[in-house]
Amino acid sequence: MRLLTSVILFAFLGACATIGSSRPDWVLQPPKDSGGLYFVGAASGAKTSQEGQEMALKDALGKIANYLGTRIQTSSQQIVNEIGQRLEVQISAKSDAQIKEADVVEWSVKEHDSLFDVYALVRVSKSRLREELARQEKENLAKTEASYGIYSRALNAINLKNYKSASILLKQAVEMLEPIQGVASPNLGEFTNSRELFVHLKEKLRSVSLARRKISIDLNLPETEGVAGAFMSKLSSILGQKGFTVDKSQPAYQINGKIASRESGFVIENYVYYAEGSLTVTYINDGSVAGVVPVMAKALGNTKRISALNAFSFAGKKAGDDLADLLLNFEKK
Repeated sequence: MRLLTSVILFAFLGACATIGSSRPDWVLQPPKDSGGLYFVGAASGAKTSQEGQEMALKDALGKIANYLGTRIQTSSQQIVNEIGQRLEVQISAKSDAQIKEADVVEWSVKEHDSLFDVYALVRVSKSRLREELARQEKENLAKTEASYGIYSRALNAINLKNYKSASILLKQAVEMLEPIQGVASPNLGEFTNSRELFVHLKEKLRSVSLARRKISIDLNLPETEGVAGAFMSKLSSILGQKGFTVDKSQPAYQINGKIASRESGFVIENYVYYAEGSLTVTYINDGSVAGVVPVMAKALGNTKRISALNAFSFAGKKAGDDLADLLLNFEKK
């Protein structure tokens, strides 16, 4: 769970700031001491020195977060006390990192062409960093083991052919593990560490996504020469383009329906045919009806056969598009 933490950084202008034409040595070579680590934040081309200080502090805080292996997003509000010329910058950071103390040791401000290049030297206590690293290690271990628990629930859902629930659970487990690097635990079953589990989760999610989109189709179509093939060819092609597979081996959905042909006269030396009917989509896991797709298409041809083939080809394409939309929407529910 991401926590909101405030980092208060204090600096005194004048006594702690270096204003000149050259960068101080600490920009390239931060100091060292036994009790703390130093981070240099930089800002270039700021419109004001205050804006540059704010940007430099954000940069320094980001480097602290990178050191801890986290990402940090900061938003800051600057308050300038004109009388005491004391700058207080409060940075509210929404991050996995919880840095409770950081001090601005020194500033460097360089003005050129009415713009400012600013550097901030920030010190963080090593003991605070060690505390934070230990907290993160403990939290990452808990997340890793929780992710494995979610994976176990996903396997149960897969065994019940409840691919929808399995997919949701696997996505949760993947998102939980994605930022974690190689945490080892004896409580991960056949997996040695979080990275092995993460790779397996991604592969399992891919296979479940494929299984979730298997469709079995059983339709009552006219025996007129070729029309059934014309309809099924277009239908299967469109569904395939949308990521679905027509496969009777353990499908996630069953499609049943009847499509009839209807002759409708002779217009401008062409025969007119309709393909009409409906398709019912059943979610096999619980037997619920995912939806019904009406089918109707009209076509012309210089022979009855060509007219019928055209009508069923058009109907197959339209039915494929409508079915794909219905199934994709059903997945989101």
